[in-house]
Amino acid sequence: MEYQYNDHGKMVGTKILDYLFEKSRVVELPNDERNFNIFYYLLAGADASEKSQWKLQEPRHFHYLQGSKASKIELTDAEAMAQLRDHMKSCGIGRKQQAAIFQLVAAILHLGNIHFMANAGAHANEACKVKNPDDLVFVAELLGVSPENL
Repeated sequence: MEYQYNDHGKMVGTKILDYLFEKSRVVELPNDERNFNIFYYLLAGADASEKSQWKLQEPRHFHYLQGSKASKIELTDAEAMAQLRDHMKSCGIGRKQQAAIFQLVAAILHLGNIHFMANAGAHANEACKVKNPDDLVFVAELLGVSPENL
């Protein structure tokens, strides 16, 4: 999204720009690149309450952020998160809606930490088992769905 301001710094419009969304980038990174910036912004810029509520940690604790040489949080990530919150507010996205969006981003990060294993002797509709069910339960909570439905 591009924000448009007049000479006095007042927002006068926005413009949606189309970008190619590389879905594979979430789960498999080239070594010299970071994953989507929003993940790093959230980890660096969430307040203490959000970090606790959404169990946010350093990037190395999230599978989707591992394996890249560029997986460190940069000093500007926290600033970018603050700026993102301000831009969202100026577009009419309130604190509650922002929290819901960032909770979804946290859920995506935690989804990558769910591990599956083969389920020997399973029926056709039970192809695998979750190795870490506590993580599955937490992601389900973040998404507002039951662990069974997830």
